[in-house]
Amino acid sequence: MSIIYSFTTAAELIYGRGCVERLGEEVKKLGDKILLITGHSSLKKAGILSTIEKIFAKAGVEYVIYNRVSPEPELELVAEALQIIQREKCEVVVGIGGGSALDVAKAAAGLTNSPHSVYEHFKGKRVDTTGIPFVAIPTTAGTGAEVTPNSVLSDKEHQVKKSIRSPSFLADKVLVDPELMVSLPAKVTAYSGMDAFVQGIEAFTSKNANFLTDALSLKGVELVGRHIRRAYEQGDDIEAREAMAYGSLIIGVAFSNCRLGAVHGMAHPVGALYGVSHGLVCGTLLPTVMRYNLPVAGKKYAQIATALGISSDCSPAEAAEDLIKHIEELLKVLEIPAKLNKIGLREEDIPELARMSLPSGSLKANPRPVSYEDLVELFKQHL
Repeated sequence: MSIIYSFTTAAELIYGRGCVERLGEEVKKLGDKILLITGHSSLKKAGILSTIEKIFAKAGVEYVIYNRVSPEPELELVAEALQIIQREKCEVVVGIGGGSALDVAKAAAGLTNSPHSVYEHFKGKRVDTTGIPFVAIPTTAGTGAEVTPNSVLSDKEHQVKKSIRSPSFLADKVLVDPELMVSLPAKVTAYSGMDAFVQGIEAFTSKNANFLTDALSLKGVELVGRHIRRAYEQGDDIEAREAMAYGSLIIGVAFSNCRLGAVHGMAHPVGALYGVSHGLVCGTLLPTVMRYNLPVAGKKYAQIATALGISSDCSPAEAAEDLIKHIEELLKVLEIPAKLNKIGLREEDIPELARMSLPSGSLKANPRPVSYEDLVELFKQHL
């Protein structure tokens, strides 16, 4: 029996240096009043918010700004954005920033016409309605949130971090402009870049991978893996930023169609419990999970090693081990710790972290099955 694949992504991808200048004309095709969703202050400090406002003014776009998004966005932020959409009669949502801003923006746009609250959808209520148009502009090369149909949100009261998923969350337009990433701080470059790198590896080795996702994820890993150090050490290297932006974009398209793996399944509970950067946690967990997956994913790890140019004239098993060692060295350069105990992990928390990880859709796509006992052991390796 032949296998049937389906493949979806954002309606329109616009990529290239300076493409953000098209924002005004693009949003006017979708509606007359815009809700612009951003983080607290980083875009303002970098001058990016001023640039966007000038673009809107030139195009005669009417807009309202919501700039309360935090690095680990809570459900309340989406609820507040939805209230603004209703009160101001906004017709389009534009999200600009890192994954957090984009996740809040896509959820607000996608849930605008839902009769249910974001809290109900977070608890599992299916999204059966179509929202209003959503435009995504990433300013980091990392999460791939600009092209994914899910919004990662946190319920801080219950210390739960998970996704609401719906096809209506996919962007109508995505503008990826590497020039917006030049001002990104080194630490954010490292953490967001490592998130993209992990996503690429996990998409490539996912149980749900296919010929389309393999082509995108392997190329994305190559681009990010070969340029993350340059972007980290030389933030104004536009060629490195361009490679990172392109790599992150195509990795996002890939994993949104095939899901991820155990790193992401384990990372969300850690982030929710300790309030640390998602990319930082992913980077720290990656070598541990790769060693766990070696018996079933070794050949694909060897392909990645070849793509990165870090192994030659050796067996697939040796190449896979070379890749893991290379990643461990890269983490040192990026100042990402080798163990989770450096960022808060406590032994008494491990049973709960394992329990919280177990239902993850990412865990289900991991190439090697992962039990509760396996999760406990993997976390224990980080004490």
